[in-house]
Amino acid sequence: MLRYLVFFAAIAGQLATAHYTFPDLYVNTTVTTDWQYVRMTANHYSNGPVTDVTSSAIRCYENDSTSAASAGIATVVAGSTVGFKADNTMGHPG
Repeated sequence: MLRYLVFFAAIAGQLATAHYTFPDLYVNTTVTTDWQYVRMTANHYSNGPVTDVTSSAIRCYENDSTSAASAGIATVVAGSTVGFKADNTMGHPG
């Protein structure tokens, strides 16, 4: 039984293909422009996954060290509503 569970887990990991980026910051009712206050990710065009989980890209999937410097710093008043907006429609088949 355990053998089948391990097999299923390995197959299920390969079926997970939904990858998203969150380039926009919400502050109250205002949505910022893409990557204005968010570090640009290396998969910002492809939405591709991080394929090496031992890589430092697993944390933020940044392009390189310059992506942090190019992202701005948003000023947010205490009590504000803050969130992120995905660059596409989220969904899950099945």
